[in-house]
Amino acid sequence: MVLFLWRVNMGKRIEIDISKIKDERIKKLVTLAQKHDISPTAMAHFLGVSYGTYNRYQQGKTVPQSENTRAIIDHVIEKLKK
Repeated sequence: MVLFLWRVNMGKRIEIDISKIKDERIKKLVTLAQKHDISPTAMAHFLGVSYGTYNRYQQGKTVPQSENTRAIIDHVIEKLKK
């Protein structure tokens, strides 16, 4: 189990338990976002989804259904790997 702490508005932090994430793309994305210090709000913006949708991905409550969203996630992952 790997926990990440994200800093969000007003200094609050949320924990992300990577082991609960169902989608391998999202696991990679969250790990890379943490490495590059990209906030969940910014990542949601990059992906073109709402913060709530991205938060549900992070919490393992849902996975990206749209092929377009999955393609965008793959593109962002490739960019962050460099």
